[in-house]
Amino acid sequence: MGCNTSMNSRRSADDNEVNDYMTSDEILIVRESWAIVALDLPATGLHIFTRLFEMEKDLKKLFRRLMSQTESGEFVFDSVRLERHATLVMKNLGQAVENLDDSTYFSEMLTTLGEKHSAYNVKPEMLP
Repeated sequence: MGCNTSMNSRRSADDNEVNDYMTSDEILIVRESWAIVALDLPATGLHIFTRLFEMEKDLKKLFRRLMSQTESGEFVFDSVRLERHATLVMKNLGQAVENLDDSTYFSEMLTTLGEKHSAYNVKPEMLP
């Protein structure tokens, strides 16, 4: 009887933060969907980046370090570097999915990710 009350009072305000936005059923759906996506992280990641670059051509200039210059002087994505980056992004998304029920970890991960992207001058309006 009193155990639930005292147990609940010991939880921090952040403990249920994700649950404020997603039900346990929604978290389960995300995890089940992710299991399908995770079958081929490199291909899925490349597809996502390809679509982003098609939708927002200006995003390409933020990824110069993933590009090589051709003999004609044109900059093109180095497929190995782009796939490596896309796979890393997808693995990080996988960690986020795995930790949807750990609000502290999830929040810290997203904050760190936001700080990194801010350093690259990524603005919210740049994302479709």
